[in-house]
Amino acid sequence: MAKNMARLESGVVVNIEWCSDLTTETDTLKDMGDCAVAVGDVYENGKFYHDGIEVVTPLESSMLLIKDMKNALNKLGVTLDE
Repeated sequence: MAKNMARLESGVVVNIEWCSDLTTETDTLKDMGDCAVAVGDVYENGKFYHDGIEVVTPLESSMLLIKDMKNALNKLGVTLDE
């Protein structure tokens, strides 16, 4: 099997590489997981950022959207049975 990893130079993604599952992370090669990382994104403190916004997985994005929707419904006085 294989996985996508981000090649970094000075903390900036310069390439996306297809690597073996056995390839380990280094200071210049980071596992992207399910994040949609692109060339030009920044890697800082263990996370990827695009234009200053953290790059999250599709699952994390969906969970944030659900939270926002629940908050909006709550402000409208709508209660949900969970």
